[in-house]
Amino acid sequence: MPSARKNPRPEPLGRVIDFDEGVVQTCGPGERAELEAEVAMLAGAFTHAADPAALRRMARALIRAGGEDRAQRLHARRLAAMMRVKARAAEG
Repeated sequence: MPSARKNPRPEPLGRVIDFDEGVVQTCGPGERAELEAEVAMLAGAFTHAADPAALRRMARALIRAGGEDRAQRLHARRLAAMMRVKARAAEG
């Protein structure tokens, strides 16, 4: 008699990744360090404390500002991603 498996686990369809973390990970170590320093500087200059809500607002403003220069838009996207990563980390 064939054995019936009880409660079989389905194969996972894929894995969930954090898009912002993925964007940050595509940067080299030096660029990540520069992004972290820039986030800390901006958070210190424009907020009383680097609270998650303020970091998210700054990230949205960066993305909305856009700009015409492709390199500036790319930097803004990476900086915004780092801000959102730091916001999630601050929330625990």
